[in-house]
Amino acid sequence: MDHVVRLGLLVVVLWAFLRLVRWLDARYTAASSATRELRTVALALAFGFVVSVLLI
Repeated sequence: MDHVVRLGLLVVVLWAFLRLVRWLDARYTAASSATRELRTVALALAFGFVVSVLLI
């Protein structure tokens, strides 16, 4: 895969990740801060996995 395409995909994945985190925070406002932190860490790990797959 061309490096420009990979960088474009990484930007799209990062944008989608940030939108998902914002959407979850807005949708589940009653969640505790620990739950939000755990969810953010889990999503960050998933994002890291996707990035590593795209870079291979």
